[in-house]
Amino acid sequence: MPIQEYRARRASRATAHERWVRLDARMSVARLGTAVAAAVLGWLIYTGALSLWWMALPAAAFIALVIVHDRVIQRRDLTTRSVDFYDRGIARIEGRWAGTGEPGLRFLDDAHLYARDLDLFGTGSLFELLSSARTATGEETLAGWLKSPAKPTVLRDRHRAVDELRSRVDFREAMALVGAPIRGVDTESLAAWATSPAILRHAWTRIAAYVLAASVIVSAVWWVRTGQGLPMLATVVLDTMFVAAFRSRVDEVLHGVDGASRALDVLSAALVRIEQEP
Repeated sequence: MPIQEYRARRASRATAHERWVRLDARMSVARLGTAVAAAVLGWLIYTGALSLWWMALPAAAFIALVIVHDRVIQRRDLTTRSVDFYDRGIARIEGRWAGTGEPGLRFLDDAHLYARDLDLFGTGSLFELLSSARTATGEETLAGWLKSPAKPTVLRDRHRAVDELRSRVDFREAMALVGAPIRGVDTESLAAWATSPAILRHAWTRIAAYVLAASVIVSAVWWVRTGQGLPMLATVVLDTMFVAAFRSRVDEVLHGVDGASRALDVLSAALVRIEQEP
């Protein structure tokens, strides 16, 4: 029975989640202990009881703990999403799914022949029941299937796809969890971003940025060695003017990269997972 399979898998994922939560707490305590040890060693080094090299031990331990802790947090969050995946599946089977998914209101068309009569879109709609799409294109594809007729050969192909996916619960779970925890990746906006012209097109801007960064370091060293701070002041003023002139364009670039990176994270992970399937 599907409900029994989902409940068993949900219990397994919940157990794993609790284990990762406990490990997360232990790693936090270990990082705090390392920081305390570093403070103690710092005091001993300050008093001359130990050499500065002793500080390498807590520093190395802290870096290692940060790396391992980050992986623990990722596994903790992944099991949280896995539990949610099976909770949604159980809710669908038990008829408690209305209002918990994507209603697809943007696809509702009052002029459509049967969309409103059959509750294709909206809260508690057929679209909300069926859709587990991770991308906006996937949602648009499902909406198009619901709103338009298909040839019998196409319908039979879709039925065969459903038959193949029905028993492949691991694959469906993996596709629901790949990449960043976002839903409705806007693939059209991603394509527009990828094909848009470069905002910082001139090579001299990159060269100027490198020169200013190097100038800050050189002028700071010069200030320390000679006590003459005027070059440092002039460099900081020029650097501030450069940043102010390009701030809006840099912010635009960074904003686009942030959204695109999250979308690409989902799409690339999904493609890698699909390529592993026969």
